[in-house]
Amino acid sequence: ERALSDLLVPENGPLFFDGSCEHPTSPTLARAGFSMVQVDVETYKLLWSCYGAVSRDLRQTAQVAERFAVSWGMGQIEPRPAADRALGYSDCQTVVNGWCATSGGGRIAPRYKHAGFFKLCAKMGWKLGALKKTEADRKFADVDSLGDRQQILEVRGNAFADTFAARGVVL
Repeated sequence: ERALSDLLVPENGPLFFDGSCEHPTSPTLARAGFSMVQVDVETYKLLWSCYGAVSRDLRQTAQVAERFAVSWGMGQIEPRPAADRALGYSDCQTVVNGWCATSGGGRIAPRYKHAGFFKLCAKMGWKLGALKKTEADRKFADVDSLGDRQQILEVRGNAFADTFAARGVVL
């Protein structure tokens, strides 16, 4: 095992974050997991992955897991300059909106779900160079024939993140 700061080289490719939850409607069985992966920008291969179960102290939902993935990942990376240059992707629009609203010094409406979470992350100094939205549940075969390298990268990265978030659920 190595520290994330040793693994993260922003120029090698973007980060992908994801959250997942099994049995979300059951207070007893619900279990959420999260992941952060980095994919090589040239080969689309997985460079490394980190994943785990969302703390039982938090609600076990996919929405919480999506937020946990980004905050956990950003909280682990030191020194900060590596994360500050990194490009990240999430398939959760509310995560992208909330993160971008607060990380740039912007304001987020108090009524916005999980506003306190995003404000805390900003206060801690956790930020990315950029966090962008990627589409969920696209298949590699759907974009491979198009030859669009960016779309292929996003589909592969999101698929890796989704796979590892599901593994975090069973921990």
